Amino acid sequence: MNKITILILLYFYCFFSLDVSQATTIIPYPNLGEMAKSSPVVVLATATRNYEVTTGNTVRYRTEFEVVSSIKGEISNEFSIQSLKLKEGELNRIVFGDMVYEQGSTYLLFLSPKEDYWSTVMMSHAVFQKWERSGQTLLSPVEEGLNHFTLRRPDGQSVEPFYVYDLNRLVGHLKRVVTGTTNWDSATAKTDYPIAWFQATTRAAPSHCTFLGDPAPFARWTDFPTVALPVHYSSLGDASCPTANTKVQGVISSLNANYTGLNLSDAGTHSFVPSCAGGEGANDNEFTSFVNGTLGGTRHLVVQYNDPCNEITDLVGCNGVLAFGGFYWFSSTHTWDGMPWNAGAYGYVVVNNGTGACQCPSTDYDIMMTHEITHALGIGHIAPGVGGANMNPSCCEAISALDVECLDYTYAPLALPVELYEFDGKLVEKKSHLNWSTVSEQNNDFFTIERSNDGRSFEILDKIVGKGTTTEFQNYTFIDPNPALGINYYRLSQTDFDGRSERIGDLVVIENNNDGNISIRPNPVQDAQVNISLVTENRSSIAIQLYNMNGQLMKNQQSDLIKGKNEISLNVDDLTSGVYLMKAVIDGVVQTHRLIVTR
Repeated sequence: MNKITILILLYFYCFFSLDVSQATTIIPYPNLGEMAKSSPVVVLATATRNYEVTTGNTVRYRTEFEVVSSIKGEISNEFSIQSLKLKEGELNRIVFGDMVYEQGSTYLLFLSPKEDYWSTVMMSHAVFQKWERSGQTLLSPVEEGLNHFTLRRPDGQSVEPFYVYDLNRLVGHLKRVVTGTTNWDSATAKTDYPIAWFQATTRAAPSHCTFLGDPAPFARWTDFPTVALPVHYSSLGDASCPTANTKVQGVISSLNANYTGLNLSDAGTHSFVPSCAGGEGANDNEFTSFVNGTLGGTRHLVVQYNDPCNEITDLVGCNGVLAFGGFYWFSSTHTWDGMPWNAGAYGYVVVNNGTGACQCPSTDYDIMMTHEITHALGIGHIAPGVGGANMNPSCCEAISALDVECLDYTYAPLALPVELYEFDGKLVEKKSHLNWSTVSEQNNDFFTIERSNDGRSFEILDKIVGKGTTTEFQNYTFIDPNPALGINYYRLSQTDFDGRSERIGDLVVIENNNDGNISIRPNPVQDAQVNISLVTENRSSIAIQLYNMNGQLMKNQQSDLIKGKNEISLNVDDLTSGVYLMKAVIDGVVQTHRLIVTR
């Protein structure tokens, strides 16, 4: 009988890669009609394919579209939009608020021209996707576009909310608006459908907090408060806000004062001026090289003004994107508060041309900078319905108790409810015996034991009463009398008296290999073949079927069996790293096992 204790890692290819995310501050147009009149091109178009463009070591991502209806401006029937997402060697950048277009889906797009591609005027803001509902063709705002940080308009104009619109009525109405034959009136095209019907039903967040890097694991800066995160701001300053650097200094102090566990240091000015050669952006490979070379390595946050690489569509009046903030992170994980997290590497804020003219000397500039630097700390948005917060997607709030809860969850030093010494297990007389020990417990109500046969879907087996608060060594035992045939995955969680729960310890994996059941060696497998062993009382045959996690059949091998011990080899040399489902069929009886391939 064998005991295997492993932590299941789902993304084998991420061990040495680096990722980046960012978020965006905007001033919205008063309504869609005004945005359409200001935008160079407005079209209804269908995404036909997603593809990559490689220049040197840089991979950029584009989506090709075919025009369905031209509302304003001149554009070829086929055109492409380039994402802000990119890959530079082992570095990966993703952008909070950027769009991922679905092939075959149709979108309403407000566009501005670039070199050999187009970009949306305000990233995903005001991108609408086509839907069919009850025989009606609709346009609903994409979820990404509802999550930008929206500052109030300097002219005091109110901003009309987005609705779900009737597609044909909206397209016709916008055509008349841009030609000046009618004024914008949302009632002409809006419907009573709620936007929520066309949004995802789940978002990754504990309570009201969200985090960059969705889906999990999320990302955070490690080693706070022991190790500072230096914040640098441009020596050139903001051309339209002479006090910009002083404002950044104030934001650094405010963040440190309001949030437990942070340690942002005022590192003074930086001299980085990107060349923007070859389509590079202000926070691309040249930026990371500057941080590594001039600033001495990772773990720096750099503020740049005046959109140095012209990545952001220029403001029209005071309408458009003001700034975005985010960070790169390493994909290797560490554990924080019982969850795996990625570690921050490079932080940045990029401010658009003319932002200061719209926001400075107003405190809105400070609020914007606080918001974007907080994104560079890994925090996403807090839904407005929860309450007022600086991290709401709408302006304008100072740091609130809701913000403090999210930052403190991410960075405040933890008082561990349970300090686990060991979690272990083995098979004894066809029963799984689990044992764990704790060094200390604080307000510990109970432990929960869960089991899974695939490492993904777990069921609760039992709850074991904890010791409340104790600093004495404690031992616990649980016996599963009926483990499933094949591999059994067990995990342990702990719940406080206040109801807060967290998983503790690594996953325990126990194989139940009774006679007639197959044994797979090695598993995980790195070599060209895996060996399958089983004992049968009668001559028979076995069908071994191997599926990937998309349900695609990868292997189908038939073998005859003899009475007694059987050894079967399965060649897996052509399989890529990942988790596979193995089905073994013997006389109509199906056994299911997980096979992990690592390269």
